[in-house]
Amino acid sequence: MMKRAIAVIKGLVILMSGIILLFSVMLFPGVVRNSALIAEAAARSISPLYGVTNITFLVGLYGAVLVLMVAAYQFFRLLDLINQFNFASIQGIQRLGQIEWSMLIVTGLYMVGIMPFIFATGDLQDAPGLIVMGFVIGLMPLFVSLLGLIGRDYLRQSLKSVNE
Repeated sequence: MMKRAIAVIKGLVILMSGIILLFSVMLFPGVVRNSALIAEAAARSISPLYGVTNITFLVGLYGAVLVLMVAAYQFFRLLDLINQFNFASIQGIQRLGQIEWSMLIVTGLYMVGIMPFIFATGDLQDAPGLIVMGFVIGLMPLFVSLLGLIGRDYLRQSLKSVNE
């Protein structure tokens, strides 16, 4: 039963990774073209600093996808450890730590790269809800990172209690 559940979760991880890669290949170039127009309009009406928004948006978007793929791979390897009943080990703690750092990097890339674009778009279209929504979406990987930190601390405590 456990192996079947892990196989289903692995399939979902592969499916989600494929969807993210498909979006990054098919959808992101159009978004980047539109972001160039918004950055140009923002630079004219708001501030010349928003002319750089397109470059940071591109780096943030593709950088976040790359780091998410690394986190998905580490999660896949963590599922292998769970399948082997070896989750509460040093390797499990390392995998959780790598996932945690990946999510922190995704949050940083989002806030530095994508959030200025969302702010410029919300400011140009007078849509403060867009800015709030973008900020909330940007904090989601941070919450995943915090959950990973809590799980890693519990694993460390369980390893200490088993070794004593």
